[in-house]
Amino acid sequence: MDQRDLRHFHILKWNEICDYQKGAPLVADIILQLFSAIAYLHQDKLRLIHRDIKPDNILIKQIDNFNYLIKLGDLGHARKIPPFEGQPMTENITTCYYRAPEVLQNELYSCPIDIWSAGCVLAEILKPANPSQLYCLFDSSDPKIISQKHHELDAQTISTKFANTKLPQWKDIDKWGEYFRSILENTLRLNPNERAKAVEIIQYNPFQMLDLTKYEFNEVLESYNEKAEDPKKPNDWRMKIYDKLKEFHKKREEDILTRQNNESFESF
Repeated sequence: MDQRDLRHFHILKWNEICDYQKGAPLVADIILQLFSAIAYLHQDKLRLIHRDIKPDNILIKQIDNFNYLIKLGDLGHARKIPPFEGQPMTENITTCYYRAPEVLQNELYSCPIDIWSAGCVLAEILKPANPSQLYCLFDSSDPKIISQKHHELDAQTISTKFANTKLPQWKDIDKWGEYFRSILENTLRLNPNERAKAVEIIQYNPFQMLDLTKYEFNEVLESYNEKAEDPKKPNDWRMKIYDKLKEFHKKREEDILTRQNNESFESF
């Protein structure tokens, strides 16, 4: 089975993303699997922030034609939300292009930084892939320039940048265009308290075009307790997060294969 990260998938499979019939559902499936993984980390019993969501850390494996499994990898920067409000965490995390405004300004941050990063990922895969010049929504290595672009972004700017005429010309482009712009508008908000939660994104289905049962997951029943980071054992808590996410991805893959087998049986 074909497997690569989302950045390379975007370049090599751009024709699939542009497919008239199946391209838009494919993009929606990819982004909803991503938000499902984020919702899993953010749930009350875990309260984990990934802190480095970008295409390079999103692994994608082909199951069959236009059917892919998404895995959120690289938990090296992941961290449990501190138990007391106002406790600072590491500054300058997240790759610069995908860094939320509050991180860029060295302010306190929490789960909404992952939502911002995921919104940037969606914006990126909606635009044509160019191996020689990768498109990023905030394409600068200068934090001051990126911060300025953050403040220039609003609903009107998103509507212009991602107008239907600037998206792949899918079937039902009016509905799909509105759907993706709505996700962008609700994830790329300067105020972190105004950003949609991951669980809200995976429940958003305005035109009833999606089977959202695919993105459900079993909630963790036992709280995950992370002690203060021990410099002598820096990887202990990260391995626990990795094990939890690995368990989630295994269940997701089993569900997809079961659904695929059921569909094959019914068609037979």
